[in-house]
Amino acid sequence: MEIRHDSASIGKHHETLYFPAGDLVLAASLKNPGHADGSVLFRVHKFMLAHHSPIFNDMFALPPVDTIETYDGANLVHMPDSAEDLEGLLRVLRCLPYNRRDFDESYFLCGVLELAIKYEIDSIRDRIVGQLKAEWPADLEAWDQLEDRRQAIWKAGDSDAAAELLPEPVLSIQLARQCDARDVLLGAFYQLSWLSAWDIWDCASPDDDATFNPKARWNLLDSRDLLRIIRAREVLSFRTKADPVKMHFLGKRCSESESCNRTFRLIWEDMSSEICRTRDPLEALRILQRPSSPYTSMLCLSCCIHEKTFLRNMRKKMWDNLLSTIISIPIS
Repeated sequence: MEIRHDSASIGKHHETLYFPAGDLVLAASLKNPGHADGSVLFRVHKFMLAHHSPIFNDMFALPPVDTIETYDGANLVHMPDSAEDLEGLLRVLRCLPYNRRDFDESYFLCGVLELAIKYEIDSIRDRIVGQLKAEWPADLEAWDQLEDRRQAIWKAGDSDAAAELLPEPVLSIQLARQCDARDVLLGAFYQLSWLSAWDIWDCASPDDDATFNPKARWNLLDSRDLLRIIRAREVLSFRTKADPVKMHFLGKRCSESESCNRTFRLIWEDMSSEICRTRDPLEALRILQRPSSPYTSMLCLSCCIHEKTFLRNMRKKMWDNLLSTIISIPIS
């Protein structure tokens, strides 16, 4: 027995994802219908869904049942997913190979990933995971290279291109947890640990005209993650204050102990000032570690080697401990 529906009893056609040649109509309800019709109709090709999803492929392979719902001459399926998430998934499927920057980076991306996992559409899941890992590298050297590229692009005057290299971190954390991409959390949490609470996504901050400031959707941050970030700031602050005490030990073959001790004090005063300015201890340490640092010529050769080695090891240790510092802190 076939059940037909008229247009008024189902819902509204999607403006762009209702293809007359399609052989399948998907009906889905809006999350927040407001004053609009509560259902949206998508007309697509079964082949597209079956090609990308083994779940849909198995569903379409089932023998027909006695009761078949149709609409506008095509089979009708009522989807348990929201119309907003389904729209996002269909948009991405039409644009494969998927590029995250081809779409407005809004909340729909989490819904797309959720459906990609649910319907085992690995092409979308793997693409999102790959782009997340490229945007938030877990390797310190790769993180530094990304920062160098971003700074070079920003100094060239293209702040929009610079912003793309460090996307919004809160949404990235949500996506990483959905697809179990744990490595992504490292960079995203670290960026949040030094961002100001006034650096709000889609809002201008007082310093925007002077420098490029990454932003975050602080309002979407889980309360437990916020506590992790607060504790991480305290831990990172403590380490940048406590570890420099070790620098009082000069190089093993120091030839200018008085001068080198004086220089070391200047180095850490400069580092503290840079951390206060940028709130980014890793970047502050890297600036001092560069060969162009003015302090290089103020130290004897032994202490210069000792300083560079110490700074490099300090940064590496700080980065390696970020997961335990930020993510694995017990939250009671």
